[in-house]
Amino acid sequence: MSIHVKYYGATWCSPCKQAKPRIQELCKKYGISLDIFDYDELEEEEKGSIQKLPTVQIWKDTTLEKEILTQHVETLDNWISENVRVIPTDDF
Repeated sequence: MSIHVKYYGATWCSPCKQAKPRIQELCKKYGISLDIFDYDELEEEEKGSIQKLPTVQIWKDTTLEKEILTQHVETLDNWISENVRVIPTDDF
């Protein structure tokens, strides 16, 4: 099983600026891959699927497991703790 996080934010979005480094830290802590997307650089059809910024999507293999539409990174940390058997890396 592979866990992957997709983060959608924008440079002009204040909550995004707060959430992005915390999401990066969490993914590093748990050894989870992370893709970061700038909303303003997305194609129009991709923008349609993003309802709020920041948006965090959690994928298990090719299945979208959870979408978090908030800057509250604790939701991501809680989801990982409850659903994924991972051991935090030592270098965090």
